[in-house]
Amino acid sequence: MSLILGCYSFKKEIGKKEIRSVLDDFSLGGERALRTEFRGRLALSVTGSHSDCIAENEDRSLTVLFSGEIYDFEDAVSRLMEMGYTFRDPENCAEFVLNAYAAYGDAFLETVNGIFALAIRDREKEELVLANDPFGLYPLFICHKNDMCIFCTEYEPITRYEKFDRSLDYDAVAEYFTLGMPLGDRTFFKDIRNLSPGSVLRLKQGHCHLRRYDEPDIRIDRDKSITEFAEVIAGSFRRAVQARVKHPENMRCALTGGADTRLILSCLTRAQRQAIVFYTEKSPFLSEEQDRDVRIARMLADRLNLSFEVVNQERYTFGTAYFEETRVRSFEKRLSGICGSQFMGGTCYRYSPIEIAKMGTERHRAIRYRLEKLFEPAILERIQDPYISLFREIGRIRSDNRQLAFSMFQFARGYFTNIFGGTRNAWLDSYRHWTRVSSPFCDTALLKLLLSVPKAYSVRHRLYNLIYKNHFPELLDIPTNSPLARREESCMTYICDGVEPKSVRNPNYTNALRAFLKHPLTWERGMYRSRNMMNLICYGERNAALRFAMKLITRLERKHGPIRSALDLMAARGKSYPRAELFQKHLHSRKGDRRLMDSFTDFEAWYRALVV
Repeated sequence: MSLILGCYSFKKEIGKKEIRSVLDDFSLGGERALRTEFRGRLALSVTGSHSDCIAENEDRSLTVLFSGEIYDFEDAVSRLMEMGYTFRDPENCAEFVLNAYAAYGDAFLETVNGIFALAIRDREKEELVLANDPFGLYPLFICHKNDMCIFCTEYEPITRYEKFDRSLDYDAVAEYFTLGMPLGDRTFFKDIRNLSPGSVLRLKQGHCHLRRYDEPDIRIDRDKSITEFAEVIAGSFRRAVQARVKHPENMRCALTGGADTRLILSCLTRAQRQAIVFYTEKSPFLSEEQDRDVRIARMLADRLNLSFEVVNQERYTFGTAYFEETRVRSFEKRLSGICGSQFMGGTCYRYSPIEIAKMGTERHRAIRYRLEKLFEPAILERIQDPYISLFREIGRIRSDNRQLAFSMFQFARGYFTNIFGGTRNAWLDSYRHWTRVSSPFCDTALLKLLLSVPKAYSVRHRLYNLIYKNHFPELLDIPTNSPLARREESCMTYICDGVEPKSVRNPNYTNALRAFLKHPLTWERGMYRSRNMMNLICYGERNAALRFAMKLITRLERKHGPIRSALDLMAARGKSYPRAELFQKHLHSRKGDRRLMDSFTDFEAWYRALVV
């Protein structure tokens, strides 16, 4: 998979100088190789030298920029060929989009199964068309301002545009601190949006029109038994796996001790198993003999004679460089079990930051109380009530199982979330998953099928257990560390040997964070004003908690220099300069900094994003 970036001007040609800083950020200062092309008023850039992400017709009246994957479109290609359209590579997704759009317009999207983001420039109509997959899993961040539209599968490059307005979206900030994530297509920046699920956005002469081409309207099927659901879902999942392994020789597949990657393994043919390279990420805090994921994966690999390797999980430090360190650098195709237990095992009902079932007067009152404790009255006057916004967002969901549908958006496209308490970095910004891996658990057809399953069947791995028991018995005798094995009637055995890697995550920030949460001053408004910061930095535990919070503040580190400088000073370890002195010195060193620290509630807000 490759990342894409596009800049489209409605009035003039785009020069390299105008977007140099955008391209520099997109390339991570040269770490990523880019293929960049300038086409008059359109500039396109793709990570790597992947020519298969860009497609054009002969007269260049249509140009397609594509990122992601489309599955099972062979029949559609055959029909297009019969209509006279030509393909250099019938398996190329960008070429398929080009010819399908030429033949049917954007209506072809209604029949597509995939996870993708795309842009189509129609030179004859002077129009730019942006679209994404039906569930909006693949990110496409858009900034449309004045005479320029910038779109990208990452939001960071957009913020480097010289005319970008760095104002915050206070509604998104308030939603995160009270609900656990920004709602809808919002990001923390007022002028950046993540394209809504299943949408087509048309931009022409500075005007835009948004259309939803796919809004799931699925009824819960209460006539079907859980055994019947298990059979149908097992078949759908097999098809989803096979659609993603057309070329197994070019693929790597994750293998853990859990149920999700094992289910993928069970769907592969013998030839596919021999062609794919399987890998397990070892916890940096455990040896291979201790790590349960490694121990179980080795049992599976030995049983099936798999090509298997153990890789060390990266040990990120949550400092000011966290988000830059974790931006994707490798674009090899990888298969993963992400969102398996969440959607098929029903754990999303338990770990969802927003529990629809608990909405009511008490919940609304609690949200208002938290808002009033966190924000100054001047800020409260500028934001919408998050509870009302949530109520409207849920009201837009047409499917019967609104809680599952909403959880799918939370877990699979969250801009920034506190899923699992905000302590598992892979879920902090879950939209990133899909630019790194492919997961059959998020197949469009499978997700729509799961929306028809009664909640009582899904929770506590009830349906998941039956799927394994009735349809995938091959590897059940090998133990697992999945919660599925803790069911009374589970078809699997829970492993007793070794150490669970999730239980030994780095406690350096976790302990400090818990101690900080218990302190009453933590929840007082104005805690992070300059006079109160003098007290904050006297305590080691609070220092650790603040350093932990830097990873979130990093999102604005390039936009608000004084804040970043203050944080860097506070994190300094030089014994000759106590943190209090450094911080105080910094406040007085630049005109207006004290006023900034006293009034800029975002500083307080950004810290709270990790403790709410």
